[in-house]
Amino acid sequence: MDILIRKENESDYYESELVTKRAFWNKYKPGCNEHYLVHRLRKDGAYLPELGRVAEADGKVVGLIMYSKAALKFPPAADAAGMPAQKREEIPVLCFGPLCVDPDYQGKGIGGALLAETKKLAAEAGYPGIVIFGEPDYYPRHGFLTCDTWGIATADGKNFDAFMGCELVPGGLNYPGAKFYEAEVFEHLPEAEAEEYDKQFPQMPKLRLPGQWESNMQYRVMTEEDIRRVIPLYMEQYNEYDGGTWTEAAVYKRIHQVWSREDAFCMLLEEEGEILGFAMGNMEQYDDCAAYDLIEIVIAHAHQRKGLGTVFLRELEKRVKKMGAAMVQLSAVNDGMHEVFYGKLQYKDADSLKIKTKWLR
Repeated sequence: MDILIRKENESDYYESELVTKRAFWNKYKPGCNEHYLVHRLRKDGAYLPELGRVAEADGKVVGLIMYSKAALKFPPAADAAGMPAQKREEIPVLCFGPLCVDPDYQGKGIGGALLAETKKLAAEAGYPGIVIFGEPDYYPRHGFLTCDTWGIATADGKNFDAFMGCELVPGGLNYPGAKFYEAEVFEHLPEAEAEEYDKQFPQMPKLRLPGQWESNMQYRVMTEEDIRRVIPLYMEQYNEYDGGTWTEAAVYKRIHQVWSREDAFCMLLEEEGEILGFAMGNMEQYDDCAAYDLIEIVIAHAHQRKGLGTVFLRELEKRVKKMGAAMVQLSAVNDGMHEVFYGKLQYKDADSLKIKTKWLR
């Protein structure tokens, strides 16, 4: 796949905003307003279009990055002898955001390519550094460090993992005691305006999902004591809705068989003590790679068709990848529902394998 990194044109605006909506929808809260932020930012005096870029693939916009002016400022009491007063008052820096890639094109290096190209442009333009609020699992791979590295704090004096910076010149962010201020457009996006602006885009359901800012949902590794607690989910799905005849003893044996394997990895999704779903499987070693064999993924029926299965499987993929898995393999029921579910997550039929069975009589 060929990726073209280029400047955004006015004719790209709708596509750019749609990509932004698709990338951020339900990520941090039910729905999103980042596509409205893109619209507002273009009209703001802090916007720096000369540094922004879009990524084009298959004849359409699939990613973008936008830069804006920001500053490091010192409270008057922070002035120190030996540093010119004008530098102590305000140091111009950059902020970028959104940086996003359409979900169908993620994991292909497009975000990294956008970032690498624009960091180079920013350095050539003479900016000393970039400060952002972003994903702490992603940006350190591209040279970003937490801002406490330089003694920089947010405008309200805080520091946390998602508050990061990257120097474009040596010492470019070395201003201990400074506070970071981004453009005001980031601080004020009226919800009613964002809702109205969203009407021109394809409508998508707003879902409450794990990982959102105000969500109490969380993932954790399944313990042996949890097996009894997930049995009702299993029996509900496979007996009440799939016509099975599972007994509690049979379900316990099946789950425990997988859970107790040497290289098993089983995890739960729960909210305030209620188990919403679970997945179980184990690592498999081959001559050229390791794979994770997904045996079961079950979402409580009351929480199905809300996007939980999708985000749960994506989280599982991240975790087993860190464990060394190069791929996830599974056996799925041969019907349309499973074909759609796994297809949208880019699972494909294996070219060289088929499941074969034989009843022993």
